[in-house]
Amino acid sequence: MYHYFPDKEALLFAIIEEKFSQESSPIQKVYAEWEEKLQNNEISGKDLEVFLQQVGEATISSLILHRDVFRIVVSEYRLLEKDREPLYPRMVYELSLNRFNRIVSVLAGWSEIRDVAQYFLGALFSNFFFQEILSGKKIWPVDDKIFLSRLIDHFMKGLGPIAGSNLLEGQNGME
Repeated sequence: MYHYFPDKEALLFAIIEEKFSQESSPIQKVYAEWEEKLQNNEISGKDLEVFLQQVGEATISSLILHRDVFRIVVSEYRLLEKDREPLYPRMVYELSLNRFNRIVSVLAGWSEIRDVAQYFLGALFSNFFFQEILSGKKIWPVDDKIFLSRLIDHFMKGLGPIAGSNLLEGQNGME
């Protein structure tokens, strides 16, 4: 298979790009739908919780659907650095986190884009990676729907608003 690609990085890049394309990734479809709603001015701040629910469900679905790709990426992670920012995080930012931040900033009414994706998507990723990739089994018996519901509640009541304003301005958000 390697003779079709110039190097291992190109092969892995092609695999990642294919698995996370809009046509095959549930999360990319959700982002495309919401970006279209944004473009057509069909959203309001009341849609933030709906967006988080859809993104959360699609992220969990994508993680499970592409479990094998994530295993490969984790095992090859350091091989993809080559004196620059690692390939996978770079692609995740391009394909997901930046899109999440743009949509949430509009829905939350922030005048500038806030980097809040790690507070929401990071919790989903770390739960999945710890249980499914690193340990190989679900060791924390919490239903994904319950986990997502509590994460959304936590984000809406604290992490999102705090990350969107006070923490990024150097305050502790506890005033």
